[in-house]
Amino acid sequence: MAFRAGMRRLRAATARIPHARRGEGLCGEWTVREVLIHIACWDRELVRGLDQLLSGCRPAFLDEDEDAFNDRAVRAWHEVPLEAVAAELAAAHESLIVRLDALTDEQWRFSLAERWPDGAPITVASMFGYTYRGQTHYDGHAAEIEAQIAN
Repeated sequence: MAFRAGMRRLRAATARIPHARRGEGLCGEWTVREVLIHIACWDRELVRGLDQLLSGCRPAFLDEDEDAFNDRAVRAWHEVPLEAVAAELAAAHESLIVRLDALTDEQWRFSLAERWPDGAPITVASMFGYTYRGQTHYDGHAAEIEAQIAN
C-alpha cells in the first residue's frame, strides 16, 4: 500500500535530519516536529472522517479550513517533544492503516449523495486520493525534507 511506503520514506527522511537541524524550518517554516504533528493529526482526522462518511454523514473536516486545522493542530502539540510526537505519528498511522485494512470493497465504493467541488462523488476511496505535490501526503512531505537535508 502506498501509505505504508510513504510513511517509511517519511520516517527515513526524518531520521536523517542532523540533530542540530531538527529545530529548523524544513517544510516552509515548519520544523520536522511540526510536520509530524500535522500528519499525525490528519491521520486521526481521516479515521474520524471515514467513520462519519460510512455512517452517511459528511466528514466534518470537509467543512473546516485546512490552514486553520493545521494551525490548531500544531499549536495544540507545541510543547510536546519530538520523540512523543513521533510516537503519536506511529500510533495515528497504525490506527488509519488498521481501519483501511478492515474496509470491504463495498465500503470503499460507498458514496454520499453530494459531490466534491469538481463534481466527482464523495466516496471512501476518493477521500484517500489526496496528493501533496503530486505524491501521497507522506511522500510529499518526505520529498520536502529530503530536499532540505541535501542542502
